Amino acid sequence: MESDSIYQSSQDEWRRDVLLAKGAVEDTISKMPTPLRVEACCVGYQFWKIRDDPRGSDCLGDYCRSVPQIRLFLSTIREQCSQNGDEFSKLVVTTYLHELGHHLGMEESHFENWGL
Repeated sequence: MESDSIYQSSQDEWRRDVLLAKGAVEDTISKMPTPLRVEACCVGYQFWKIRDDPRGSDCLGDYCRSVPQIRLFLSTIREQCSQNGDEFSKLVVTTYLHELGHHLGMEESHFENWGL
């Protein structure tokens, strides 16, 4: 029975993280200037627990050009927050904006100036 409660707890944490992340991303999109908001709404996003490629197991998010979609890896984000004392919603937003920047054609060097 104890393993059932651990499983339920894990599902509850996942649901909580998805709700927090969705709220943070949607709030961020709603505050964007209209042209950027329209573009952000065209891209789409998904929440995954972790990246399916073991070479990028510490990756917080990625952008897929072929589909235009942003993926945020919530368990990895949560783990980094635990290690660094970051706020979960803020790191979700920072990661989302970073990946949206890739959609807009920005390179990694651009993000350093903006803290993304």
